[in-house]
Amino acid sequence: MGKKKRERIDMTDEFEDQTCDGPWEMEGETYKKITETLSHSDGECTTVIVQRESDEKFFSFSWVYTYSQNYSMDDELYEVFPKTITTTTYE
Repeated sequence: MGKKKRERIDMTDEFEDQTCDGPWEMEGETYKKITETLSHSDGECTTVIVQRESDEKFFSFSWVYTYSQNYSMDDELYEVFPKTITTTTYE
């Protein structure tokens, strides 16, 4: 199976505070937050999945709050594709 071509979008200053819940407006497009995942690295790293309303494509970006109390924000949106995983549990 070949790799899917992924769209990359440079985030402009229009894409306001990445740490909020959105929705975000950028270059005439609206992006709504779908989910966010918190992990730990040199502080707290949050990966956010958003969906562009015009064509319903999904994109990812991350922001980090470091132990030195600084924010580091991504400068691009990276297209991602949903994947469904089935899990079996036993009672």
